[in-house]
Amino acid sequence: MKLEINRHLGAELTYKPMQEDARGRESKIIINMDDMDLSALQKKRLIFLLGPRYKNSTVFKIVFRNFDTHQKNLFKAFEILKLLYIEAKRAPVFHPVKATLQERKKYYRKHFGKTKEEREINFKKNEEIYNKEIVEFEKLWENRQLNFTQEKIEERVENRLAKDKLMKDDLIRELEKERKGVHMEELAITKEEVEQKIIETKRLTPAAFKLFYKDVEQESQ
Repeated sequence: MKLEINRHLGAELTYKPMQEDARGRESKIIINMDDMDLSALQKKRLIFLLGPRYKNSTVFKIVFRNFDTHQKNLFKAFEILKLLYIEAKRAPVFHPVKATLQERKKYYRKHFGKTKEEREINFKKNEEIYNKEIVEFEKLWENRQLNFTQEKIEERVENRLAKDKLMKDDLIRELEKERKGVHMEELAITKEEVEQKIIETKRLTPAAFKLFYKDVEQESQ
């Protein structure tokens, strides 16, 4: 996000009433929608909401100058940006019918696997989880007057959030463990590999390598 603040000395010394001279109090926010963590459908909704502000580019501006001070105009511009973001997030992350073929491919590869075999396995797992949720819901619905009170609903929501948090923490720990493991393996380079790499890249000839490294090593021993 970028803020543009223009100070005009003439606006501060002018004899015109403040409401007639907008110089020096205009606020401008410049932002790239690619940095807003929006899905393809959410970007389309944001473009629709921007209206004339959208100039066929991912970068858009919010300008406000109706108030008599720059601070008030800046607060209002941020409020407009906040409302635009909230309304854009109301669009679905993914819609299998409205999404284009390229968007569907990108979504499936990101969330279900890069290969066809991985996607088929994950599709099957996802369907099993969905069917299990349906069965549990139907059991609750049989005695809906008891199971769908405000207290019961809040309890189930809290349990689901706690469960999701545990799963997220476990996933973060696993990813951190994998990252550290790969990092240590990459650092495990033997001295012979380093010497061979120097010779292969011709940074030093074998004779120069022997002169600068081998002889020094023998002397130190």
